[in-house]
Amino acid sequence: MKLKQKMTLERDFVCGMVVEVRRAAAQAHYRGRVYYFCGPSCALAFGKEPEKYVLEPFCLAGQAHADR
Repeated sequence: MKLKQKMTLERDFVCGMVVEVRRAAAQAHYRGRVYYFCGPSCALAFGKEPEKYVLEPFCLAGQAHADR
């Protein structure tokens, strides 16, 4: 019998997309916290300016991805 695993969701601080933690395309550690990302371009954008995204996370859900 298979047991259902609890799905843990986090928000991508760059684009605002909801990401399933165990399937996140990328992650970064910053100031004692782990941030999860939908793709490498969002992780790269976060890595360049983490304060920008931590202090002022995505303004609107569905904001364009960092690579667009």
